[in-house]
Amino acid sequence: MGSTANILRKLVPVLISFAVLAACIVILRADIPLNARLRNVVFDTYQQIDPRAPFEGSPVLIVDIDDVSLQKIGQWPWPRDYLAAITGYLQDIGAAAIVYDVFFAEPDGSSPSTVFERLPGDARSLLDGITLPNNDETFASTIARGRVVLGMSINDGSLEDGRPPPDLHYGITTSEPSALGYMPAAPGLTRNIGSLEEAAAGLGMITISPDVDGVIRKVPIMYRVGDQGYASLALEALRVAQGENTYSFKTVGGSGEQGYGENTGIVKMKVGQFIIPTDHKGAMRIHFAHAGAEEVVPIWKIVTGDVDPATLQGRIVLIGTSASGLRDLRYNTLGEEVPGVFMHAQMIDQILTESYLVRPDWAEGAEFILTIVVSFLLIIVVMRFGAVWSAILGGVLVLAGAGGALWAFLEMRLLFDPLLPSVAALAVFMVCSSARYWQTEREQKFIRGAFKTFVSPNLVDSLALHPEALKLGGTRKECTFIFTDLAGFTSFVEKSDPEVAVPLLNDYIDNMVRIGLKHGGYLDKIVGDATVFHFNAFLPPLDQPDHRQRAYDCAMEMNAWSDAYSKQKQAEGIPLNETRIGINSGMVTMGNFGGAVMDYTAHGDAINTAARLESAGKFLGVHVSLAGATLEGVSNFVGRPCGTLVLKGQTTGTPVFEPMTPERLNGPAVQKYLEAYELMKAEDPKAEEAMEEVLLLDPDDGLAKMHLQRLRDGQNGIRIVMTSK
Repeated sequence: MGSTANILRKLVPVLISFAVLAACIVILRADIPLNARLRNVVFDTYQQIDPRAPFEGSPVLIVDIDDVSLQKIGQWPWPRDYLAAITGYLQDIGAAAIVYDVFFAEPDGSSPSTVFERLPGDARSLLDGITLPNNDETFASTIARGRVVLGMSINDGSLEDGRPPPDLHYGITTSEPSALGYMPAAPGLTRNIGSLEEAAAGLGMITISPDVDGVIRKVPIMYRVGDQGYASLALEALRVAQGENTYSFKTVGGSGEQGYGENTGIVKMKVGQFIIPTDHKGAMRIHFAHAGAEEVVPIWKIVTGDVDPATLQGRIVLIGTSASGLRDLRYNTLGEEVPGVFMHAQMIDQILTESYLVRPDWAEGAEFILTIVVSFLLIIVVMRFGAVWSAILGGVLVLAGAGGALWAFLEMRLLFDPLLPSVAALAVFMVCSSARYWQTEREQKFIRGAFKTFVSPNLVDSLALHPEALKLGGTRKECTFIFTDLAGFTSFVEKSDPEVAVPLLNDYIDNMVRIGLKHGGYLDKIVGDATVFHFNAFLPPLDQPDHRQRAYDCAMEMNAWSDAYSKQKQAEGIPLNETRIGINSGMVTMGNFGGAVMDYTAHGDAINTAARLESAGKFLGVHVSLAGATLEGVSNFVGRPCGTLVLKGQTTGTPVFEPMTPERLNGPAVQKYLEAYELMKAEDPKAEEAMEEVLLLDPDDGLAKMHLQRLRDGQNGIRIVMTSK
């Protein structure tokens, strides 16, 4: 019976793992927005790793209506006889196609004939018999000369003007089932005025709709409005440039035929010599090159003749705008905001280079099989060899899957999603190893709880994250150090009853340690009533880039608490003195030192200087001695300079400062001290008199007393050589 129960206990994680695996497969294969967003992140990352290389010598040229062109030529829209002249010039020099990524949905209001109609009756009568030109007719006659593609856009159907569908210049051939049934449907069209539409050699859909996150990833190569398919602007540009008049579509039904789309729908289409793979709705996934890869000419240079006509001959010329005021901007998968005409240009370039992104029919099946294989292997390894080996195996398999998917993209431009196998493997691993981890965590929690009562808690946390740090050795780090000492406490203990001194010392130390740990300090030592704290003492993720600021804030709170505590005890009749604090920053060797008994501590001049500064506080007459090396990283310092101390055994000076409250700093005594300090710094004989005035305002200013004595002893300047530790 016991053996059966044991077997069942072992099978429970396996059964739960299979249940989790099944749930993962159902969720991740479901058509939900989260899955699509995650998959987009994967495929976008591929493109960011390896964007499409620029097409050197591309036959595509963007003529840009940019901000400079608007400044030179005038605000948009420009008169259409002006556009007619530009179009005619491009036709004359032999552009393969002239493609407008703009609308001409209304008549030209600046046309002379239109202006004439708006004149008062008596003014019109003066012009009777004069035939005025119509800019739209001029533009239409130029367009009719050939090779011009105009843009259209989809709308919600409310803008239809009652005209019959436009007369397209192409036919559509399709295998069965008909490709039209899979194309994205649009309620209606935003069209150009009739005369321009009838004259154009091609009409292309400008519409580029982003995904829900605002990023353009796919563009339908054709939309369906009613029973007619309307090609994209890029597709029409290619058709007109090649002189073709047919689009051919390949579709698959439910027979399971393998292609480049889904199991049913559009597989690919052909225009002229180019075969374009698509998804099942006929959308082409764009493989973006970085913005700036396109060849661009500002339109004003065309107008002024500053462009060599040879650079325009035989090219597909896209006329669009990057002007900030016209706001035709879209986001691509590389995180760049680019004008819509640049996206049409990249589509054409991609087709010309046949650099397609393809997600094969069998991609989902391969991902499913990989999920099952990885999950089964993990279950077996977890049950037989434990969490460590299963984690290694899982990591290797996940990395292999991700690496294989990336390789397929880099080498063959195939899109595989390693997300499903990775998520399923992670879920199976977590479930199978949860019992082992739970038990291990309970044991570690007990040990940590017991250990933290003997050493600094953040040392325990650091060792738990980096057990390799338990070996002897160290590393060079920049740290900040705080030394504190309760003045005169040793003699107080010798004279006091232990029942008074011991609780007092415990209370004092407890609160000083509490403040130090609160600010993230590492408690290095407690020696009697003295404490030593290190900041930025550990490896990531416990390192502290703001260690100077942390130490300063900690010292200020320690000083405020100890002052209040001392006054409280003095009021109770216990003669407790002030606490002296020294703070310094610098490079030290941090690590484990010793042998059989290891000590995690720091060695270097910076920590020695902090200790000396604490002792120097007695000589300086200040409670807190802050080194200039620490002050560099403090944003909220309020205080005054003490001088430059050359500590015993050192040759270079250490600038030292005394922190204080803003009220004291702005008081007359400290303000006078600052004046006296500047005189002393300049070695001005008036410094002694000024320092005497400080003590008249504040007779208890210990720092001023020290400086006045120095000045009277003939020691001018701010450099103070210490003769003792």
